[in-house]
Amino acid sequence: MLIKDRDNRLLKYQKDLVKKLEGYADRAPVKLSISLVDSVCEIEAYELNKAYKFTLDYEKEVRSVVKMVRDWFFDNAYPKLTKLIIKEAPLTLKEIEELIDTGVSADQAVLVKRHIENEVNYVIEKLILKKNQIVVRDITNKSLDLYDIAMPVVAFLNKLKKMESATDRYKMFNDYKKLVKENLKDMLGEPISEYR
Repeated sequence: MLIKDRDNRLLKYQKDLVKKLEGYADRAPVKLSISLVDSVCEIEAYELNKAYKFTLDYEKEVRSVVKMVRDWFFDNAYPKLTKLIIKEAPLTLKEIEELIDTGVSADQAVLVKRHIENEVNYVIEKLILKKNQIVVRDITNKSLDLYDIAMPVVAFLNKLKKMESATDRYKMFNDYKKLVKENLKDMLGEPISEYR
């Protein structure tokens, strides 16, 4: 009786886990296939042409296992975007003096500007296929924004993933995006900055 009860709990755990992982895979910006054999969960990521094996601890909550898988793919496979922001700023007095010492006139040295480059990094975190939308996280301030994409989301992601540089991916994203909602909140109205 004890063995049968344990087997029933194990089957329920596996069923719940597969259901949650498939729900995650439906919304993830990576094409995933999930299979479960004994205590090993094998997740195949099609874009990466690899299968990843996660050993399961049946003592852990289903939710924490899904979070572990999601965090791993977030760090290793989600599409990253980089926006370059270039600003002009006046030179400091020391920089102007150095320019004058090199032979530039004082009138010209005052007009020279320096360029400051800043990067803002983003990651595509979730797909909403039915509405042709994506959720994008600003890595710096942890905010989540919802965007419409002006082409089918799956085709957009496929094109995006073929690009080598994160700045090129951002340029393409910028060409096809339309902001729907900034600073998404969870169902309780709380910011989901801790979610990942």
